[in-house]
Amino acid sequence: MCREPFNADSNGPNRCGQSAPEDRPRATRSVEAVLVAVRKRDPQAARDAMREHLHHVRRVLLGNNL
Repeated sequence: MCREPFNADSNGPNRCGQSAPEDRPRATRSVEAVLVAVRKRDPQAARDAMREHLHHVRRVLLGNNL
C-alpha cells in the first residue's frame, strides 16, 4: 500500500501511480463501459471498451505524448 500523499500540484500520477483527480471520472466511466459490455455478453464491445480504458490509463501514467 502506498502511503505517499497525492501531490495536487502535479499534472500526472505520483510515485504511487495515482492519477490526478480530474482523470478519475474518465477512468471510472471507461471501466463502467467494460462492465456494461460484459454484462450484455458483447465481446466486441467489451474488447473495444477495455482497449480504450487501457489507452487512457497508459496516457495518464506515461504522459500525453503517446
